[in-house]
Amino acid sequence: MIALPAPSSVDRRRQRAELGVVLLLLAPSLALSFFAVRQETLPFWPLAISTILQDTGLVALIAYFLWRSADAPSAVGWRVPPPWRDALIGIALFGPMTLSASLLDAGLTHLGVPGPPSDQATPLAVHNAPEAVMATVVVVVIAIAEETLFRGYLLRRLTGMGWSVPMAVLGSSLIFSLGHGYEGVTGVITVAYVGAFFASVYVWRGSLVAPATMHFLQDFVAIVIVQLLR
Repeated sequence: MIALPAPSSVDRRRQRAELGVVLLLLAPSLALSFFAVRQETLPFWPLAISTILQDTGLVALIAYFLWRSADAPSAVGWRVPPPWRDALIGIALFGPMTLSASLLDAGLTHLGVPGPPSDQATPLAVHNAPEAVMATVVVVVIAIAEETLFRGYLLRRLTGMGWSVPMAVLGSSLIFSLGHGYEGVTGVITVAYVGAFFASVYVWRGSLVAPATMHFLQDFVAIVIVQLLR
């Protein structure tokens, strides 16, 4: 197993302050996701642009924290060379991850766990080629930004504050899942499982390339491919 990047030398008080700022910025969108059960009124282009701006802003904040601590991007898992190997690992693991997540979702539904409303609209509904191109850009931004935030940054901060790696994986995955409240209880649990899967691969590889590849494929298939096929 490849270890996570070494915990930051920044004192824990500053780590807690930085983490508090990030969670404070995330809190509104996490909370609102449980009330955004109907999204027909959200036009594609404003939603796409706002998603890009929000995720880019969060990555910029994390980049500032890294700069302030004199840390390199590798501190949050962006170890580039050689990226192709981890990208292939991500592609290979995408199938098992998707299948296991689908089985979990189906099992929870069979047990009667509440899912999304039957009239739930698809976020970023794609209707034409320009929207498909823009949706692909959004998916790339989401994959990079969310892996940087929920895996690279949160795992580093939580372990640096004394959490064990398993507890940090669990904690970051739960926070990640709260942004999917519109998918119902089954969706939140399934997304938490997917987040833990991504985090486990990150802990194994010590790089975000494989988790980001899986994240991109998952969203690209759901948001672009499936909708275009319809």
